Amino acid sequence: MTSSPDEIRNRLSQEKGTIDWPFLQVHARAENLIIVGTGLNLLDVAVAIATDDAAQIHTLLSDGNIHKPSPSEQSALQNTQGAYFEFVIVAPFVVAQQIQLNGLE
Repeated sequence: MTSSPDEIRNRLSQEKGTIDWPFLQVHARAENLIIVGTGLNLLDVAVAIATDDAAQIHTLLSDGNIHKPSPSEQSALQNTQGAYFEFVIVAPFVVAQQIQLNGLE
């Protein structure tokens, strides 16, 4: 039985977490990390990936709104203190969006 997009969104919302860059680095190196641009809703993108919405994913990729981090971006993030992300897992991917944590930078 296939879950509806709303059911997927609800599940992912409950599973959403916050993490710093070192824990995402292994996923980036394995090319399983997808970075979501700050102007987008993390759950909208995750649901598009989970439901294989090829048209929306293609548009997001083409517009540069989602991407896999390059080695240089990974290096820059490794050297950035306080690089935090909200993330969800949409196997085999980790979908993450950089955030600011007030009071922790």
